[in-house]
Amino acid sequence: MGKQKRFIGFQRNKICSKRFEGGLGFRDFRHFNTALLAKQALRIISEPTCILSKVMEVGYFHTTSFFEVRKSWNTSYAWQGIFGTGRLIEKGCRWLVGDGRSIRIWHDRWVPREYMFKVISPPSILDRHATVSQLRSDSGRGTTDTLIRHRSKKGKFSVRAAYNLACDVSRIDSGGPSRMDPNRDLDIIWKTKVPARVELFGWKACSKAIPTVRSLLRNKVSISTKCPQCDEEFEDVKHCLVLCHAARITWTL
Repeated sequence: MGKQKRFIGFQRNKICSKRFEGGLGFRDFRHFNTALLAKQALRIISEPTCILSKVMEVGYFHTTSFFEVRKSWNTSYAWQGIFGTGRLIEKGCRWLVGDGRSIRIWHDRWVPREYMFKVISPPSILDRHATVSQLRSDSGRGTTDTLIRHRSKKGKFSVRAAYNLACDVSRIDSGGPSRMDPNRDLDIIWKTKVPARVELFGWKACSKAIPTVRSLLRNKVSISTKCPQCDEEFEDVKHCLVLCHAARITWTL
């Protein structure tokens, strides 16, 4: 039996994180697919006269709005994917009031405030399904209501904005922060004009991904705990690159 080689891999969220957050900047195809579907869902909501919106409306929400549709498995695969992005759109968008006929006062995000964008007080005078048009003296005349990306200069809900939002929501759902703190060491590496292989090696060193004795033991590889070069101390990244006698000789060259 030959010796089995073990590959020290990386977690997907580590590789798919942005470079300044400690990752390599690869796209997560799950979130990218969600972003593309969210773009189509926003088109259905914002452009009710388009063919896609009319087809979906007749089939799934002809008696209610997009956000009020109940989840059902007896639907097409395409609709399930589009409908599943409703939560992402609600978190990343708010309504820009036009005629107010599409905006529910008590349920939708339309109040221009810093965080919630929703009316906090409970329904009292008006019905719980009342729309913003009922609050206007001109009986809801004006342009159509529009969904915009909140906390954005242009307010455009692009695929890139949807992708970043999907990544943030995924981190929050997994118990982590919505945004990672920037890594200054990695920022210096990425800005240095060196070959790509040197950049990747520097990223591995900062991420403690070099196959040192510590990394191999963590991945359950049977190996001696001593450094294979000096055979004196326990080998980790710092010892391998700085403290080891062989490393010191290399740095003096």
